[in-house]
Amino acid sequence: MGSNVTMPTIAQIGAGRETHEYDWGPFRYGYTIDHDWDARPTECIALFLYVCISALFILHLWRANPNESGSVKIFWTVVLLIPLIGWLAYMNFGPIPTSRRSN
Repeated sequence: MGSNVTMPTIAQIGAGRETHEYDWGPFRYGYTIDHDWDARPTECIALFLYVCISALFILHLWRANPNESGSVKIFWTVVLLIPLIGWLAYMNFGPIPTSRRSN
């Protein structure tokens, strides 16, 4: 009377591959989706550090330069989303905070 129901594990849910193929007359189109995402702890830590450092730089940009135009702030916000290169560019060419400007 009882049914044998087994719950799939996380590895079984994530593992697998989907293949989709479409045939539109003379055109044939197909793609494959791989469901295997093997995130190593070092990759997760690096991503977390990148997000935190970028967020801190962006927060500093918006707080330290209240009189700067919005377009300049948006430009530097986009630049700061590029890891390492954007951070170095901001440190070298970014706007000087109003507290450090000489009168």
